Amino acid sequence: MSRQKTLEQHDRLSLDMSPVGMTVMPATHVQETCHPCTQATLAFGCDLLQASSAILFWVDSAHFVQTIELTGTEADLLPEYFNNGFYTYDPLSIRKVLNGSNNVLMLDHERSHNSHDHNQIHDTFLQRHGIVDEINFLFRNENDAVALLSVMKRQVDRTPFPTDFQWEALRRYMEFTLQQHPQMRDRRICRALKEKFQLTNKEVEVVFLLEKGASNWEISEIMHIGVSTVKTHIVNILNKTGVGSRAAVAAYMRSL
Repeated sequence: MSRQKTLEQHDRLSLDMSPVGMTVMPATHVQETCHPCTQATLAFGCDLLQASSAILFWVDSAHFVQTIELTGTEADLLPEYFNNGFYTYDPLSIRKVLNGSNNVLMLDHERSHNSHDHNQIHDTFLQRHGIVDEINFLFRNENDAVALLSVMKRQVDRTPFPTDFQWEALRRYMEFTLQQHPQMRDRRICRALKEKFQLTNKEVEVVFLLEKGASNWEISEIMHIGVSTVKTHIVNILNKTGVGSRAAVAAYMRSL
């Protein structure tokens, strides 16, 4: 879809953000297509709520942004938001949403927890991009936050967000749609490998690379470790999982 893009982070973006020194876009690659699950979620959220813009942030277990997928959003919005520090004043900043307990957050409500000065600064950013309202949906996988969807109303959208709406039901529906996304699958498998077989983070990373058919040398290059260390990880993986070969590990992964 021409309106939808994916921003893949080559260097992870920390959301434990300091006031300065945060740069997003130079480490980002832009693609014109995104996964069908994401296409469906972005389109459904915008169409149902009659909104023209939406952004989906995928985060890992450490709350680092992995991927950004968006629709109806101009190219300079995110660079200005991050690089000029407007996230500092945003009552719906990614860090605040991920660290909170609510799964659905409305801009007007969250503004009440912000200072007047911070709201004024944030308003200048919104007005510059024609944004008049915003609602955020937090998606989880077994209670772990995995993605954040921001749906934005613009001046051209005319109608405001409905005041009487089953927001949690909508969030659960979109969360269900996203279950088949590779990000969701990887998180489920990662948890299963750690809980069932007691694999370490490094061993889990090796398992995912084995699934892709990577050689020991390729794993060494990707993970920046020695080939002997790769071999040690593989031996540990085989012992913990009880399978007989690296091919069996890959086959097991494909069965999940």
